[in-house]
Amino acid sequence: MCPHYSAGATLHSGRSAHAMRSAFLSLLLFFATILTTSTTVDGALIHKDVPEVIFSTSSFSSTVQGNSIQPSPDGSLIFVTSADGALTALDSQSGQVRFTIQPRPREDGWSTECNSGISIYHDKENASRSVSDYLVYAVIDIPPSNSQEKVSSRIFAVDVEDTNDGVLRWVTKPIPGRIAGTPAIDSSGLFVYAVHNDIMDGSGDTVGHFSIVTDADDGELLFTAQSPTYEDGNDDAFSPLGIAHNPMQGNYDGGDGNTNDLLVWGTFSPQGSGSRHTFAFQLPSNFREGSRNTRIFGIIPLQEVNWSTSTAPALSNDGERLYFVSSSRSVHGWASTSFDSDPTWETKINVLGSVSPVLSEDGTTLFVATNSAIQALDSLTGSMKWRDRGIGSQVLSRPAVSRDRKRVFFAESLGMVYSSDVASGRQYWTLKVDGDVVADLALSMDGTTLYVVTSDGGVSGIKVAEDDGRPTPRPTRRPTFVEPTSSKPTPSPSKRPNPNTPSPTPAPVAKPTPAPKTKPTLAPQIRPTRSPSTRAPVRPPSGNNGDRPTYEPTWEPTMESQPSPVPTATPTSPVQEALPPSCGVLLRARVNMGIFAAVSAFLLH
Repeated sequence: MCPHYSAGATLHSGRSAHAMRSAFLSLLLFFATILTTSTTVDGALIHKDVPEVIFSTSSFSSTVQGNSIQPSPDGSLIFVTSADGALTALDSQSGQVRFTIQPRPREDGWSTECNSGISIYHDKENASRSVSDYLVYAVIDIPPSNSQEKVSSRIFAVDVEDTNDGVLRWVTKPIPGRIAGTPAIDSSGLFVYAVHNDIMDGSGDTVGHFSIVTDADDGELLFTAQSPTYEDGNDDAFSPLGIAHNPMQGNYDGGDGNTNDLLVWGTFSPQGSGSRHTFAFQLPSNFREGSRNTRIFGIIPLQEVNWSTSTAPALSNDGERLYFVSSSRSVHGWASTSFDSDPTWETKINVLGSVSPVLSEDGTTLFVATNSAIQALDSLTGSMKWRDRGIGSQVLSRPAVSRDRKRVFFAESLGMVYSSDVASGRQYWTLKVDGDVVADLALSMDGTTLYVVTSDGGVSGIKVAEDDGRPTPRPTRRPTFVEPTSSKPTPSPSKRPNPNTPSPTPAPVAKPTPAPKTKPTLAPQIRPTRSPSTRAPVRPPSGNNGDRPTYEPTWEPTMESQPSPVPTATPTSPVQEALPPSCGVLLRARVNMGIFAAVSAFLLH
């Protein structure tokens, strides 16, 4: 009996040992997986010590403060707004002009101007085909000096999916007054929001208005309201708006649980009189897609303040924090309190009131422009992290922050471009472009190329990093100006040709040698869907008796793109690194896998 018992004991012990080895191997595999995959947290971008100018062109009309340059969703084009209302599309790798949209004046004798940037709606998974990708920007119509007509504005929407020909999507009817800043597109792509300031008949007061137009109805007006405090005797003109897409909630009394897009803006008093306020708008939480019940809409007064602002605020990704730059040369932050209460902190730092603050994607650092300096503030406390005093002139354009949150790029008004460390403010390099810079900067979709536009219409593409192909860690919340996506319905046509708009002819251009294209990697997100809609082509109105003015854009031949002198970069100090981030990642991965293989071989034998 004993041998049988012993054999059984031996068999049991053998199984136990095998089970223990299997369990240990599984545990080891688990930790090895964690070790190897955790190495991807080191930046996917390999930043250049010296940037490379891949093109520099001078090809279109001048720009002013408020204009901007933006890449198309697929990264193949860059769009630029100009002071005269033109929208120009250029190849993102060569600077070659693809097309130009030049809005026609409302009527004979009228002129157009633009201090708007660009908002782009993008369905990153091509999921909600009922709303195709498009951009919007605002144009201001100026009547003749001897006319009794008042200034008005229009919003232009352009399809950006078929980006070689620039199809006009729709244009709004004239909107009273001047649109402030850049219109914003909501997360679903259904609504476009704008604030505009109109001079009231009789009193001459400049009063702010908030309006919503719908993409489904080709830019038709859905809702408009004037400042709710005007009736109290306040001369409230609205500042440009900021938007948080799908926030955690509406951070104000009554906004609990409302995750619809949150828009916030301030006021300024052109006459220097009256109290000032901050305002918000959020679709009610019970609002249903396709509803036309605007009786439940309303502007939300947040807070009466003792300062005014003429720039858009910055909101955190989760919609829980808010930052204004005021005309009193101060920064005001709501970092741990409701937006309809007093701010958490106020910092007086001689900030420029004409440049909107920029919040880093992770929400920890706020960048503001001061006289001859860029300053980084702690977003929670308002305390200074660092200040770059080595700037020769004012910064009049919004800076751009790399997607790995390691570099901040900005330009002084005289054309010097800087690359600095987000955490310390250390300058890595400077580069002089040929012209003044007042329009906002932009980074390519993959974060490797910085685009700079000068006031005389020059555009430079500057290679600032390489992409090693690995994923970059993202904050838990979505970036403020990136729209979410949805599940896939049946595709619907996205391009709606205008029979009255002649087809553009691509302009001949000088082709600088382009760098190889880098295909952007886009993170999937979620958007509610809606049923496809059929839209009539955009047609200009006709007749003179009460018909709205022609808003059809004209296609004008574009001049040949002339190469500009290529800027040269100057490293401000040698940047020494033991290993590039990707080398460290690969080394750690190989060491981890080597340890795993050695231990596995030992246990199995």
